[in-house]
Amino acid sequence: MNVENLELPDGYSKRYIAFLDILGFSDAIAKSQRNPEVFKKIYNALDIAQTLSNPGTYGQGDVRANAFSDSIIISAEDSLFGIKELVDACEQVSVGILAAGLLCRGAIHWGDLCHDESYVFGPGLVKAYRMESTQAVYPRIIVTRELLEKMAELAAQHEPSDWLGDMFRRDGDGCVYLDTLGWFEELLNNEDKNENGKGLKILGLIRDFLEFSANNFVDNPNLFSKYEWMINEYNDLVSKNKIVANSLEHISQYHLPAELASISGPDKLPSRRKGQK
Repeated sequence: MNVENLELPDGYSKRYIAFLDILGFSDAIAKSQRNPEVFKKIYNALDIAQTLSNPGTYGQGDVRANAFSDSIIISAEDSLFGIKELVDACEQVSVGILAAGLLCRGAIHWGDLCHDESYVFGPGLVKAYRMESTQAVYPRIIVTRELLEKMAELAAQHEPSDWLGDMFRRDGDGCVYLDTLGWFEELLNNEDKNENGKGLKILGLIRDFLEFSANNFVDNPNLFSKYEWMINEYNDLVSKNKIVANSLEHISQYHLPAELASISGPDKLPSRRKGQK
């Protein structure tokens, strides 16, 4: 390779950066050797992220994406279109991963990055990675203070800016995170996008996966707490959306596993929650 002929970028540019991590990926890989369906789910989940970079997928935000192993990196240009399309991309990827029977966790940052056809690196990516690995904890996509400040700046410059607040929620530990399941509210209320009821079909798959997982992790509190968090998000969506409530039920993550339920009988199942005695 002739290094002298390489066209090098001038340096870092300001971009919106998302670092996403697929949780339980190693276990899924192990299962994929024995189960072709698990292999398909992993492939489909990663393919969603990879197609984000295809020409025509997004219009004006210069969205770029890389997927390798259990990590997904998405970035977009420093503009109003950039943050809108990055948020939309993160929602698509996380919902796709959920529907495939996996969880994802991540962080979104605004900072310095080099992201072209060959490489992706920079201090902005390091910050997003560190936030994901040390602060996200649950299967949520949190945002950094720098991103919040940048969004406040955008809100002051552009009208209307309601979407900036509608896309995010504040959690009990203070973290601000992307309201991933809120994507379904827009989909379910839009007949053109919700063709043949696909929104409820996808949400039904997610519900089955979450209920099965809560029932399965009886001896792994660390994993159970992550599924519990996502179940609470799902239950909240059911409570506030009539379209969902008319078709899908809440998930009770505190009932006994099926093996013990068959012994105890349904009338004896406990419904104890945290703090109850």
